[in-house]
Amino acid sequence: MLLAAVIAAMLVVADQLIETWADGHLLVVWVVLWAVTFGVLSFLMQPLRLGMGNLLSKMEQWSARQAQLRAEDELWRYAQHDHRLRADLRVSLLCSQHESP
Repeated sequence: MLLAAVIAAMLVVADQLIETWADGHLLVVWVVLWAVTFGVLSFLMQPLRLGMGNLLSKMEQWSARQAQLRAEDELWRYAQHDHRLRADLRVSLLCSQHESP
């Protein structure tokens, strides 16, 4: 959001500067404004890539955690109705408690 705000502020400043000397040269104004836009984007491309990479990584971790929680909930629902599965889970829990220091 901060990056978008910085880009928007730079575009507003560029528009204000260009508007003062435009006087009917609309095509030139648009060309300069887009040149400023692409210049700012190319300057900020590396931080954008890093930020998006971090965001995607965190989203993948969150998604994997949510899938794991859903699977555990589904297993628990099955275990509530199946005494054999419940017994297996108890044995597994007891074994893991005895193995951990």
